[in-house]
Amino acid sequence: MNNTFNFNRFFNLIRTEILINKKLYAILSLIVLFCISFGYYLIRQHDVMPTDAYASSIFNIILLLVFVAPLVFYINLYDSKKDVQRAMLPASQFEKLLSAIVQVSVLLPLLLFAIYVVSLTILSWINLPNLSINYNYHLENMFYNVQLQSFLFFAVFFFKNNKIIKIIITGIAIIVCFILLLSLLGFILTQSQLKYIAQLNIRIDTKELMSIKIIWCILVPLLPWSLSYLKFRRTQI
Repeated sequence: MNNTFNFNRFFNLIRTEILINKKLYAILSLIVLFCISFGYYLIRQHDVMPTDAYASSIFNIILLLVFVAPLVFYINLYDSKKDVQRAMLPASQFEKLLSAIVQVSVLLPLLLFAIYVVSLTILSWINLPNLSINYNYHLENMFYNVQLQSFLFFAVFFFKNNKIIKIIITGIAIIVCFILLLSLLGFILTQSQLKYIAQLNIRIDTKELMSIKIIWCILVPLLPWSLSYLKFRRTQI
């Protein structure tokens, strides 16, 4: 099928993929709910941690689940026998890849974050009044997590023979290199510009800074996603 895009076909594809992945969505949601319930039990019965640490621990588990989602959802991507439903979907390669991004980088984070917010809000109403949710902090970290996830997404789509260890090692290696590169770039820019900025007494607008962060979080994943498409379009599944 030609690499074209049709809105109706794309939305039908997303709906179909949701049905294909419904068990995975359910399992990951249950994991989050179990962690929330078990953590609540430990707090109420044994007082093992403060409420802030409890909320942070649950959110970190959600970040981990979102990060490994490409591996969980698409480990059998190139296996037409194990992934017959996806192989038979009437869609272009571009639509299939875009739908995969929507599944693991948009819908799953929104679902798990919604469960997190609703559950913790209910607990705060019941008997944890000190339990609070820092929405800006959590959303910012979720954006960064999707950035890192995009490199594992690339590893999953790049290797046709999906060996789990190879994918994990490659994904970790890419992420480490990416972090080191950003750290080095940030250090260089900070050292060269900090004194200059201080001299000019530039006032940084918080809203403008947040806009820059959002744009950055969107642009960075485009590289591994684009490379994934270049590899994926050569393979008809």
